Amino acid sequence: MYDDHSLHFGRQVRKWRKKSKLSQEDLCIHAEVDRSTLSAIENGKRNASLTTMHSIALALGVPLKLLLSKD
Repeated sequence: MYDDHSLHFGRQVRKWRKKSKLSQEDLCIHAEVDRSTLSAIENGKRNASLTTMHSIALALGVPLKLLLSKD
């Protein structure tokens, strides 16, 4: 079972992806992440590596700290 950090990060990714009006497929292409991986991350079922988190943040055009922040 994954922790609250994984769940929070996934929720933030989904929130910013939707704000950016990107589909999962679009974000996967820009972040160079497999769709099943992104889905698992958004659902808090998979821990993302630092490299993957950075790629997702770049693809969303937001600082990584924004996706990690609980504020």
